Amino acid sequence: MPRRGTNGIVLAGRFKTRAVIFDYNGTVVDDEEFHCAAHQEAMASIGITLTRDEYFTELAGLGEPLLIRSAAGLHQHALTDIEVAKLMELRLRSYLRRVGQMLPIREAFGHYIAQLAGLVPLAIASGALEEEVETGLTTCGLRRFFDEVVTIEDVMHGKPDPETYVVTLARLNARMSAPIHPHEVVVFEDTSFGVEAAKSAGMTCIAVLGTVDKSRLEGADLIIDGFRDEVLSPAISN
Repeated sequence: MPRRGTNGIVLAGRFKTRAVIFDYNGTVVDDEEFHCAAHQEAMASIGITLTRDEYFTELAGLGEPLLIRSAAGLHQHALTDIEVAKLMELRLRSYLRRVGQMLPIREAFGHYIAQLAGLVPLAIASGALEEEVETGLTTCGLRRFFDEVVTIEDVMHGKPDPETYVVTLARLNARMSAPIHPHEVVVFEDTSFGVEAAKSAGMTCIAVLGTVDKSRLEGADLIIDGFRDEVLSPAISN
């Protein structure tokens, strides 16, 4: 458990923070190719051929079920709530089958999260389904590092809406003796929709390259190549 009432840490030599929140897919787990294939399979079940370019250009980073509706909408196909629920379940099963027990955790992420553990509260804020995120974190041995895991089932509006981050911070604050304010939070994201959500919530955002082109992450406060970047090493704040 993190130290309550901590003064926080400094990341990248300039971002003073009292909590760190991570997106999951594409940020903690380098799995957007698996997600793309799973969504393609789900869309194919209703006769839609979703291209890789469509997924990464128009959809990656959206919370479900908005992603499912948007994928269908690209092909002028409207979905009922029941159809969306069925496609989300199909997509989830396809994704879990594809990743199996070999989740591609971002290089050096395990080491990095271990550096942060105990210094400040840590959380996951994901647009994916709870089963997917909890199963993945448990399988790769990372669940113990996070105080809170918030998924699409916990909010009314997924990313790029800021609600996911607002709810995550509220849950972290329920654990704290002194409230953490949005500007005291650093978020790690990998897509433009995620960056938009974090910034709209009033938080600092560090974008991790690998899912979308760098030009689409310019709204972030910092863009990094990965978790081996030495600039990320935490320093205790005075």
